[in-house]
Amino acid sequence: GLALATAVPLWIAAGAWRLPWWLHAAAASFPLSIGVIAIAHTDPTGLVRGAKLAYGAALFLAIAAWARSPRRRMLVGVVVPVLCVYAFMQSWTTWMAVARGPWDLMKGTVDWHNQFAVHMLFGFTLGLFVGALGRGAWSIVAAVSAAVCGAGIVLSGSRYGFALACVVVVVALAAAMLVARRQGVWPLVRWLVVVAGAMILPLLLRSGLFFPGTSAAPNPLGTMTQRGGPETFAGARLDWWLASWQMGLENPLTGSGLLTFANQPVCHGQLPQWHPHNEWAYAWAEGGIVGLTPMVLLFAGVILLLAASLGSRPSAAGLGADPGRWGFLTAREVAGG
Repeated sequence: GLALATAVPLWIAAGAWRLPWWLHAAAASFPLSIGVIAIAHTDPTGLVRGAKLAYGAALFLAIAAWARSPRRRMLVGVVVPVLCVYAFMQSWTTWMAVARGPWDLMKGTVDWHNQFAVHMLFGFTLGLFVGALGRGAWSIVAAVSAAVCGAGIVLSGSRYGFALACVVVVVALAAAMLVARRQGVWPLVRWLVVVAGAMILPLLLRSGLFFPGTSAAPNPLGTMTQRGGPETFAGARLDWWLASWQMGLENPLTGSGLLTFANQPVCHGQLPQWHPHNEWAYAWAEGGIVGLTPMVLLFAGVILLLAASLGSRPSAAGLGADPGRWGFLTAREVAGG
């Protein structure tokens, strides 16, 4: 019902059928693969999961067809960070209600800090580019939203999400320096304000204002540093990836079935865990070749998109006139890839 009321009308109004056929095929491969896996394992609930992905695919194609002008891309580049701020506020209220201390992970509405960080990463990327390179009230809204999304990444404690955010920060800095040659120092100032806001806001939310009686050190990265170094989690991940590989080998065509990983690692002598912390391993374990094929198509699309973007070297005028485009490219290649 939600898809019929929103994504499908937008798909029709935007003339999304004019998009390349291979883009439709790639988008459709995700829900179709879930449906095939669900049918193969007689899992009616899995068909519902496929329907949700179908809604996402239709909405993606509709927005891609609609946002063909710099102004429309700018609008989407503001709306997405604002929606991410709404998700942040939902997660923050839950976090404040259950957190035992200021260093607890902010896990988002799906109760997984890594996924929450990647969710915030899309809003941070788009908001940072539009906020730093754009002009007017839209850029202010985008910059504020980006700072909040960046704070969400820090508060999540996700080292993976933070590493990707650092890549985004560096790419946005390079773009801001290029635009600054034409527009003055303001793109660099706005970039600095967003990055500073993303680091200062976690200090405020962990302070005695929200956690009375605590003496948390003023370290915005404390949630990550207190979780230990790479040696504390690398071994477990390798074990889960090995279990994923073995699960896929047992049924290479359609895997072990949707949402079965949580019960399977112990069968291969590993610790129980609902997700192997790797989407490739997850797709192979639960979906086999059918589940892995859309991931391969997505990866190939990212490579082709990167090659095409490198062919058209960005200029200062182009970056300033269409920051939404370069924000989307960065989000797709860093966050999505």
